[in-house]
Amino acid sequence: MDNFKNIDTAIEDTKRLRQEGSSGAEGNILYLLASGGYNDVWLISPPYQDAERYVLRIPKQGTLLPDQIRNEVAFLTFVKKKLLSVPVPKVLSHSLDGKTWPTPFIAEEFMDGERLSSVWATYDEPTKLAVAHQIAEIIVELAETTSTGIGGLMLEHELGPTVEGMKLSKGRDKFHSPLCYDIGPYTSTKDYVLANYQKEIHYYLYAPEEDIDFSFFEKVSKDAFIMTLQDERYDLLDNDNAFLPEEPFVLVHGDLHGRNILTKGGRVQAVLRWQFAGFYPLSELLGCTGVDVLEVKDDEDKVENNKWSDLIVKLAGERAKSRGWDERKVGLLLGDGDPKLHKTRIEMVPR
Repeated sequence: MDNFKNIDTAIEDTKRLRQEGSSGAEGNILYLLASGGYNDVWLISPPYQDAERYVLRIPKQGTLLPDQIRNEVAFLTFVKKKLLSVPVPKVLSHSLDGKTWPTPFIAEEFMDGERLSSVWATYDEPTKLAVAHQIAEIIVELAETTSTGIGGLMLEHELGPTVEGMKLSKGRDKFHSPLCYDIGPYTSTKDYVLANYQKEIHYYLYAPEEDIDFSFFEKVSKDAFIMTLQDERYDLLDNDNAFLPEEPFVLVHGDLHGRNILTKGGRVQAVLRWQFAGFYPLSELLGCTGVDVLEVKDDEDKVENNKWSDLIVKLAGERAKSRGWDERKVGLLLGDGDPKLHKTRIEMVPR
């Protein structure tokens, strides 16, 4: 804990560096590793002798909700404790809302590696294949980590409210509250799907116009679309036969792609960014999209990405079969789930 007496100082240093554009700070040595949509990520080298470097992630103002920080910390500690084959950084300290410390933050172990999306093009075919096998193994490990319901995690590793990117995008975060709709946890897929309908209905009824993409409503009015959502939800309300048999609820990372996978020397060093993780039906683990290994910038990238994404999915299916999974469960892993479930997991717009 002596190493973390300087977190206050480190946070103040990062504030000063933001304001002054300076490249150094008294006491700590700070290096800005990345600046993303949600966080600034700082590498901190404390002044203490033999002190370990660590990463300090500080949310940009107004971009990260306490539930997201709580969910990420909970899943990082859960995976660290339960899934030794899925590498994640150790959480060293955190603050959810800035009440205990000057600002919300997560301080975590520094994982030495580079984003897979950045180094993929430098790998030869055998190295790419080795990494693909490692990712497939991670996917199956997640798929074999089950829960009794759908939801995020509380710090005590009990099921809690869901934290999903689609529930927080385009101003939806204003309504992600039990006062607006059921945010979980849920005991069944049906309850989850119905809540997702209510989420979108509430959003389109009450969201400010500047938050809504009206390009979707050139042929269908917003009011007509709201009525469609209400009718679809009503049709499902008392119709259990409308749903396929219940799937296992498994650990879904929620943002698994090459930007959130660190590698070094052809080995996966860490899977990062668990803020949107949760327990969801098995078919949502890959969500019919696979795993993007690089950022697609042109047609050549698209071909390369699709080739390896498809292979990773295939390898995951083969690994699941080797562990004795039945055909239905393997099919669910490969995305053969209930279409109604996938439809309501994403932004709902007129089709």
